[in-house]
Amino acid sequence: MSEPSDEEAVRRALGGDREAFDLLVTRHARAVLAVARHRLRDAASAEDAAQEAFLIVYRTLAELRDPARFGAYAVGVAHRVCANHFRKLLRLPGELPAEVESTSSPSRAAEAADMLDGMPSDLREIARLKYLEGCSYAEIGGRLGLSFHQIDYGLRRARRWVRERMGEASR
Repeated sequence: MSEPSDEEAVRRALGGDREAFDLLVTRHARAVLAVARHRLRDAASAEDAAQEAFLIVYRTLAELRDPARFGAYAVGVAHRVCANHFRKLLRLPGELPAEVESTSSPSRAAEAADMLDGMPSDLREIARLKYLEGCSYAEIGGRLGLSFHQIDYGLRRARRWVRERMGEASR
């Protein structure tokens, strides 16, 4: 007997069949891990991110609109998990996330601290308000006296700044 399609496996998993979900994980683990490795450029962090992505997928499986697109859904969740990893790095100097401070790689924690310390203060402040305090563009604008476009541009520059530094660090 052939293995069930993704659509059938999702239906079974939603019905409580854990083996069906295990089959989906096995089938799509390579793609999810590849995304995480590409985005994070660290094998241990990538494995953690892939595991977190599948936990989220499991908890939100009922929200999947098209069960036949399970693989695309899992990869999309992996992208978001990796993006959240970088958002956690956008902190003020000296304020590192617990997972960076307690990492088994002291050099990676030092690299993250150096990167954050070096971020231009105007970008760091906008990013801090958006990603750490969860402020809306209107709230950021009110606090800093900036327009929507200035905030949007500043956040794009901050994200680009982090991506560039992470790319340089992996070379």
